[in-house]
Amino acid sequence: NDDATAELTPAEMIEANQMMVVFDRQLIGKLYHRNHARREEALDEIYQLLSSFSGDQEDARAHLRAGSFVVARMFRVDVLATFSHSLKLFHLLMNDYVRKHAIQKQDILASLERVLPVLLQRTGDSNARLRQKAQETIIESASYPELKPLHIITHYCVLPFNKTCAPRLAISRCELIEELMRILDVKTGDNGLTVDNVSKFCAQALEHNAGEVRELAIKLLLSLYKTHGTIVKRYLPPDNEQTRRIKKYRDIFDAFDRMDGRPVKGDEKSSTIDPSESGRKPGGTSDTGKRDTVKQPNTAREQQKSFDAKASTSKSRTPTRLDRKTPTTSVADESEFTPEKYVKKKTLISTTPRQAMM
Repeated sequence: NDDATAELTPAEMIEANQMMVVFDRQLIGKLYHRNHARREEALDEIYQLLSSFSGDQEDARAHLRAGSFVVARMFRVDVLATFSHSLKLFHLLMNDYVRKHAIQKQDILASLERVLPVLLQRTGDSNARLRQKAQETIIESASYPELKPLHIITHYCVLPFNKTCAPRLAISRCELIEELMRILDVKTGDNGLTVDNVSKFCAQALEHNAGEVRELAIKLLLSLYKTHGTIVKRYLPPDNEQTRRIKKYRDIFDAFDRMDGRPVKGDEKSSTIDPSESGRKPGGTSDTGKRDTVKQPNTAREQQKSFDAKASTSKSRTPTRLDRKTPTTSVADESEFTPEKYVKKKTLISTTPRQAMM
Protein backbone atom coordinates (compact mmCIF):
# COMPACT_ATOMS: atom_id res chain seq x y z
CA ASN A 1 0.00 0.00 0.00
CA ASP A 2 1.55 3.30 -1.16
CA ASP A 3 -0.78 5.45 0.94
CA ALA A 4 1.09 6.18 4.17
CA THR A 5 -1.11 9.07 5.32
CA ALA A 6 -2.92 6.82 7.79
CA GLU A 7 0.26 6.51 9.86
CA LEU A 8 0.97 10.25 10.04
CA THR A 9 1.08 12.22 13.26
CA PRO A 10 -1.40 15.10 13.71
CA ALA A 11 1.27 17.68 12.82
CA GLU A 12 2.27 15.76 9.69
CA MET A 13 -1.38 15.36 8.74
CA ILE A 14 -1.89 19.13 8.86
CA GLU A 15 1.10 19.52 6.56
CA ALA A 16 -0.15 16.80 4.20
CA ASN A 17 -3.60 18.41 4.01
CA GLN A 18 -1.99 21.56 2.57
CA MET A 19 -0.57 19.43 -0.26
CA MET A 20 -3.78 17.46 -0.81
CA VAL A 21 -5.64 20.65 -1.66
CA VAL A 22 -4.11 20.29 -5.13
CA PHE A 23 -2.48 16.87 -5.38
CA ASP A 24 -4.04 13.44 -5.08
CA ARG A 25 -4.10 11.75 -1.66
CA GLN A 26 -2.44 8.62 -3.00
CA LEU A 27 0.36 10.74 -4.51
CA ILE A 28 0.96 12.52 -1.21
CA GLY A 29 0.86 9.16 0.57
CA LYS A 30 3.83 8.06 -1.54
CA LEU A 31 5.76 11.14 -0.31
CA TYR A 32 5.46 9.86 3.27
CA HIS A 33 6.25 6.25 2.35
CA ARG A 34 9.06 4.53 4.22
CA ASN A 35 10.57 3.39 0.93
CA HIS A 36 12.59 6.28 -0.46
CA ALA A 37 12.15 5.01 -4.01
CA ARG A 38 8.40 5.68 -3.62
CA ARG A 39 9.17 9.19 -2.43
CA GLU A 40 11.34 9.86 -5.46
CA GLU A 41 8.60 8.56 -7.76
CA ALA A 42 6.12 10.94 -6.12
CA LEU A 43 8.51 13.88 -6.56
CA ASP A 44 8.97 13.04 -10.24
CA GLU A 45 5.19 12.88 -10.74
CA ILE A 46 4.71 16.25 -9.06
CA TYR A 47 7.49 17.70 -11.21
CA GLN A 48 5.72 16.52 -14.37
CA LEU A 49 2.37 17.89 -13.19
CA LEU A 50 3.79 21.35 -12.44
CA SER A 51 5.92 21.57 -15.59
CA SER A 52 2.89 20.78 -17.78
CA PHE A 53 0.35 22.77 -15.77
CA SER A 54 -1.74 25.27 -17.70
CA GLY A 55 -4.50 26.86 -15.67
CA ASP A 56 -5.76 30.19 -14.44
CA GLN A 57 -3.96 32.51 -12.03
CA GLU A 58 -5.75 31.23 -8.95
CA ASP A 59 -4.95 27.59 -9.66
CA ALA A 60 -1.34 28.49 -10.42
CA ARG A 61 -1.02 30.15 -7.01
CA ALA A 62 -2.56 27.10 -5.32
CA HIS A 63 -0.14 24.75 -7.09
CA LEU A 64 2.82 26.93 -6.08
CA ARG A 65 1.69 26.92 -2.46
CA ALA A 66 1.18 23.14 -2.38
CA GLY A 67 4.48 22.59 -4.18
CA SER A 68 6.33 24.69 -1.59
CA PHE A 69 4.93 22.46 1.19
CA VAL A 70 6.17 19.40 -0.72
CA VAL A 71 9.65 20.87 -1.17
CA ALA A 72 9.92 21.99 2.46
CA ARG A 73 8.95 18.49 3.63
CA MET A 74 11.38 16.70 1.32
CA PHE A 75 14.25 19.04 2.22
CA ARG A 76 14.23 17.43 5.67
CA VAL A 77 14.98 13.97 4.26
CA ASP A 78 18.56 12.80 4.85
CA VAL A 79 18.79 10.57 1.76
CA LEU A 80 20.87 12.36 -0.88
CA ALA A 81 18.89 11.02 -3.87
CA THR A 82 15.58 12.19 -2.41
CA PHE A 83 17.10 15.53 -1.48
CA SER A 84 18.37 15.96 -5.05
CA HIS A 85 14.88 15.29 -6.46
CA SER A 86 13.42 17.92 -4.13
CA LEU A 87 16.08 20.44 -5.28
CA LYS A 88 15.05 19.79 -8.87
CA LEU A 89 11.45 20.58 -7.98
CA PHE A 90 12.54 23.73 -6.12
CA HIS A 91 14.39 25.06 -9.18
CA LEU A 92 11.32 24.45 -11.33
CA LEU A 93 9.00 26.29 -8.96
CA MET A 94 11.21 29.32 -8.31
CA ASN A 95 12.40 29.87 -11.87
CA ASP A 96 10.34 28.56 -14.77
CA TYR A 97 7.00 28.11 -13.02
CA VAL A 98 6.73 31.57 -11.40
CA ARG A 99 7.87 33.27 -14.62
CA LYS A 100 5.55 31.25 -16.87
CA HIS A 101 2.44 31.90 -14.78
CA ALA A 102 3.38 35.46 -13.70
CA ILE A 103 3.08 34.70 -10.00
CA GLN A 104 2.92 37.84 -7.89
CA LYS A 105 5.69 38.81 -5.49
CA GLN A 106 3.77 38.22 -2.26
CA ASP A 107 3.01 34.63 -3.28
CA ILE A 108 6.65 33.99 -4.18
CA LEU A 109 7.77 35.49 -0.86
CA ALA A 110 5.33 33.32 1.09
CA SER A 111 6.63 30.17 -0.61
CA LEU A 112 10.28 31.14 -0.15
CA GLU A 113 9.82 31.91 3.54
CA ARG A 114 8.45 28.40 3.92
CA VAL A 115 11.35 26.73 2.10
CA LEU A 116 14.48 28.83 2.68
CA PRO A 117 14.91 28.30 6.46
CA VAL A 118 14.91 24.53 5.93
CA LEU A 119 17.36 24.77 3.02
CA LEU A 120 19.70 27.05 4.98
CA GLN A 121 19.66 24.59 7.85
CA ARG A 122 20.81 21.83 5.50
CA THR A 123 23.94 23.85 4.64
CA GLY A 124 25.25 22.74 8.04
CA ASP A 125 24.54 19.06 7.46
CA SER A 126 27.15 16.42 8.31
CA ASN A 127 26.84 14.96 4.80
CA ALA A 128 29.37 16.95 2.75
CA ARG A 129 27.70 16.30 -0.62
CA LEU A 130 24.28 17.25 0.68
CA ARG A 131 25.73 20.37 2.29
CA GLN A 132 27.42 21.39 -0.96
CA LYS A 133 24.24 20.87 -3.00
CA ALA A 134 22.29 23.06 -0.58
CA GLN A 135 24.88 25.85 -0.86
CA GLU A 136 24.95 25.68 -4.65
CA THR A 137 21.15 25.84 -4.82
CA ILE A 138 21.00 28.97 -2.67
CA ILE A 139 23.72 30.72 -4.68
CA GLU A 140 22.11 29.80 -8.00
CA SER A 141 18.60 30.82 -6.97
CA ALA A 142 19.84 34.22 -5.74
CA SER A 143 20.42 35.15 -9.41
CA TYR A 144 17.00 34.05 -10.68
CA PRO A 145 15.24 36.94 -12.44
CA GLU A 146 12.06 36.57 -10.38
CA LEU A 147 13.85 36.18 -7.03
CA LYS A 148 16.72 38.64 -7.35
CA PRO A 149 14.61 41.83 -6.93
CA LEU A 150 12.94 40.40 -3.82
CA HIS A 151 16.22 40.32 -1.80
CA ILE A 152 14.74 37.52 0.27
CA ILE A 153 17.64 35.08 -0.20
CA THR A 154 20.33 37.61 0.70
CA HIS A 155 18.21 38.75 3.64
CA TYR A 156 18.16 35.24 5.12
CA CYS A 157 21.86 34.69 4.41
CA VAL A 158 23.07 37.81 6.26
CA LEU A 159 20.97 37.24 9.37
CA PRO A 160 23.49 37.23 12.30
CA PHE A 161 23.83 33.95 14.16
CA ASN A 162 24.56 33.22 17.79
CA LYS A 163 28.13 32.54 18.92
CA THR A 164 27.03 29.05 20.00
CA CYS A 165 25.71 28.23 16.52
CA ALA A 166 26.92 24.89 15.14
CA PRO A 167 30.40 25.51 13.63
CA ARG A 168 29.62 23.68 10.39
CA LEU A 169 26.48 25.77 9.84
CA ALA A 170 28.29 29.01 10.72
CA ILE A 171 31.14 28.21 8.31
CA SER A 172 28.64 27.50 5.53
CA ARG A 173 26.90 30.81 6.17
CA CYS A 174 30.21 32.67 5.86
CA GLU A 175 31.03 30.79 2.66
CA LEU A 176 27.61 31.69 1.26
CA ILE A 177 28.23 35.38 1.93
CA GLU A 178 31.64 35.14 0.29
CA GLU A 179 30.16 33.59 -2.87
CA LEU A 180 27.23 36.03 -2.99
CA MET A 181 29.66 38.95 -2.74
CA ARG A 182 31.36 37.69 -5.90
CA ILE A 183 28.21 37.43 -8.02
CA LEU A 184 26.25 40.38 -6.59
CA ASP A 185 27.20 44.04 -6.52
CA VAL A 186 27.65 44.93 -2.85
CA LYS A 187 28.48 48.57 -3.52
CA THR A 188 25.12 49.53 -5.01
CA GLY A 189 23.06 47.40 -2.62
CA ASP A 190 20.45 46.76 -5.32
CA ASN A 191 20.53 43.02 -4.66
CA GLY A 192 19.94 43.13 -0.92
CA LEU A 193 23.61 42.62 -0.10
CA THR A 194 25.03 45.87 1.31
CA VAL A 195 28.17 46.92 3.13
CA ASP A 196 26.12 47.56 6.26
CA ASN A 197 24.37 44.21 6.56
CA VAL A 198 27.50 42.22 5.62
CA SER A 199 29.62 44.19 8.12
CA LYS A 200 27.03 43.60 10.82
CA PHE A 201 27.02 39.90 9.99
CA CYS A 202 30.83 39.71 10.17
CA ALA A 203 30.97 41.65 13.45
CA GLN A 204 28.67 39.06 15.02
CA ALA A 205 30.61 36.17 13.44
CA LEU A 206 33.80 37.49 15.09
CA GLU A 207 32.29 36.52 18.46
CA HIS A 208 31.77 32.88 17.49
CA ASN A 209 33.45 30.21 19.59
CA ALA A 210 35.04 28.44 16.60
CA GLY A 211 38.32 29.87 15.34
CA GLU A 212 37.64 28.91 11.72
CA VAL A 213 34.43 30.97 11.74
CA ARG A 214 36.31 33.98 13.10
CA GLU A 215 38.99 33.61 10.41
CA LEU A 216 36.34 33.62 7.67
CA ALA A 217 34.70 36.68 9.22
CA ILE A 218 38.04 38.52 9.24
CA LYS A 219 38.57 37.56 5.60
CA LEU A 220 35.17 39.02 4.66
CA LEU A 221 35.84 42.22 6.61
CA LEU A 222 39.19 42.76 4.91
CA SER A 223 37.59 42.19 1.52
CA LEU A 224 34.90 44.76 2.33
CA TYR A 225 37.42 47.28 3.63
CA LYS A 226 39.53 46.93 0.51
CA THR A 227 36.64 48.00 -1.72
CA HIS A 228 34.49 50.19 0.53
CA GLY A 229 36.84 51.76 3.06
CA THR A 230 36.10 52.99 6.56
CA ILE A 231 32.36 52.20 6.52
CA VAL A 232 33.31 48.78 7.87
CA LYS A 233 34.75 50.33 11.06
CA ARG A 234 31.30 51.49 12.17
CA TYR A 235 30.46 47.95 13.24
CA LEU A 236 33.75 47.27 15.04
CA PRO A 237 34.95 48.45 18.47
CA PRO A 238 36.95 51.71 18.54
CA ASP A 239 40.57 51.44 17.49
CA ASN A 240 42.32 52.12 20.80
CA GLU A 241 44.89 50.51 23.05
CA GLN A 242 42.31 48.58 25.05
CA THR A 243 40.73 47.06 21.93
CA ARG A 244 44.12 46.15 20.48
CA ARG A 245 44.82 43.95 23.48
CA ILE A 246 42.45 41.46 21.87
CA LYS A 247 44.40 39.64 19.17
CA LYS A 248 41.65 39.36 16.56
CA TYR A 249 40.94 43.10 16.63
CA ARG A 250 44.65 43.92 16.67
CA ASP A 251 45.13 41.83 13.53
CA ILE A 252 42.15 43.47 11.83
CA PHE A 253 43.23 47.04 12.58
CA ASP A 254 46.83 46.29 11.60
CA ALA A 255 45.58 44.94 8.26
CA PHE A 256 43.46 48.09 7.80
CA ASP A 257 46.54 50.25 8.43
CA ARG A 258 48.55 48.32 5.87
CA MET A 259 45.80 48.75 3.27
CA ASP A 260 45.72 52.50 3.94
CA GLY A 261 49.49 52.76 3.68
CA ARG A 262 49.85 53.85 7.29
CA PRO A 263 52.56 52.46 9.59
CA VAL A 264 51.33 49.68 11.80
CA LYS A 265 51.20 50.70 15.46
CA GLY A 266 53.00 47.58 16.60
CA ASP A 267 55.82 48.29 14.15
CA GLU A 268 56.05 51.90 15.38
CA LYS A 269 56.61 50.77 18.96
CA SER A 270 59.33 48.35 17.96
CA SER A 271 61.10 51.00 15.82
CA THR A 272 61.26 53.53 18.69
CA ILE A 273 63.40 51.15 20.80
CA ASP A 274 67.17 51.68 20.44
CA PRO A 275 68.85 48.38 19.47
CA SER A 276 71.65 49.07 21.99
CA GLU A 277 69.02 49.44 24.70
CA SER A 278 66.88 46.54 23.56
CA GLY A 279 67.90 44.53 26.59
CA ARG A 280 67.03 47.35 28.99
CA LYS A 281 63.89 49.08 30.01
CA PRO A 282 63.54 52.82 30.89
CA GLY A 283 65.13 53.65 34.20
CA GLY A 284 68.18 51.42 33.65
CA THR A 285 66.46 48.19 34.52
CA SER A 286 66.67 45.17 32.29
CA ASP A 287 64.61 42.05 32.09
CA THR A 288 67.41 40.11 33.73
CA GLY A 289 67.66 42.77 36.44
CA LYS A 290 63.96 42.42 37.06
CA ARG A 291 64.31 38.70 37.41
CA ASP A 292 67.26 39.20 39.77
CA THR A 293 65.24 41.52 42.02
CA VAL A 294 62.55 38.92 42.21
CA LYS A 295 65.03 36.29 43.24
CA GLN A 296 66.78 38.46 45.87
CA PRO A 297 64.21 37.96 48.66
CA ASN A 298 64.37 34.23 48.08
CA THR A 299 68.18 34.32 48.28
CA ALA A 300 68.05 36.30 51.54
CA ARG A 301 65.65 33.79 53.03
CA GLU A 302 67.86 30.94 51.95
CA GLN A 303 70.88 32.64 53.55
CA GLN A 304 68.92 33.17 56.78
CA LYS A 305 67.88 29.50 56.79
CA SER A 306 71.49 28.35 56.31
CA PHE A 307 72.65 30.70 59.08
CA ASP A 308 70.00 29.36 61.47
CA ALA A 309 70.98 25.81 60.58
CA LYS A 310 74.65 26.51 61.34
CA ALA A 311 73.75 28.22 64.60
CA SER A 312 71.58 25.33 65.67
CA THR A 313 74.36 22.82 65.01
CA SER A 314 76.92 24.93 66.90
CA LYS A 315 74.79 25.06 70.06
CA SER A 316 75.42 22.58 72.89
CA ARG A 317 73.10 19.65 72.88
CA THR A 318 73.17 19.54 76.73
CA PRO A 319 69.56 19.72 77.99
CA THR A 320 68.41 22.36 80.44
CA ARG A 321 67.47 21.69 84.06
CA LEU A 322 63.76 21.87 83.25
CA ASP A 323 64.08 19.21 80.60
CA ARG A 324 63.22 16.08 82.56
CA LYS A 325 62.69 13.82 79.55
CA THR A 326 66.34 13.72 78.58
CA PRO A 327 69.36 12.52 80.56
CA THR A 328 71.33 15.13 82.50
CA THR A 329 74.56 14.15 80.80
CA SER A 330 74.88 15.40 77.22
CA VAL A 331 76.19 13.29 74.40
CA ALA A 332 79.06 15.73 74.00
CA ASP A 333 80.25 15.00 77.62
CA GLU A 334 80.11 11.20 77.41
CA SER A 335 83.74 10.99 76.34
CA GLU A 336 84.85 12.71 79.60
CA PHE A 337 82.75 10.56 81.93
CA THR A 338 84.62 8.49 84.53
CA PRO A 339 83.27 6.60 87.58
CA GLU A 340 85.65 8.44 89.97
CA LYS A 341 84.26 11.82 88.99
CA TYR A 342 80.74 10.56 89.38
CA VAL A 343 81.38 9.23 92.92
CA LYS A 344 83.17 12.42 93.98
CA LYS A 345 80.37 14.57 92.65
CA LYS A 346 77.79 12.48 94.48
CA THR A 347 79.57 12.80 97.83
CA LEU A 348 79.76 16.58 97.46
CA ILE A 349 76.04 16.80 96.84
CA SER A 350 75.23 14.57 99.84
CA THR A 351 77.46 16.50 102.28
CA THR A 352 76.38 19.98 101.35
CA PRO A 353 72.91 19.89 103.03
CA ARG A 354 74.40 18.67 106.30
CA GLN A 355 76.89 21.55 106.42
CA ALA A 356 74.04 23.94 105.77
CA MET A 357 72.11 22.52 108.76
CA MET A 358 75.12 22.91 111.06
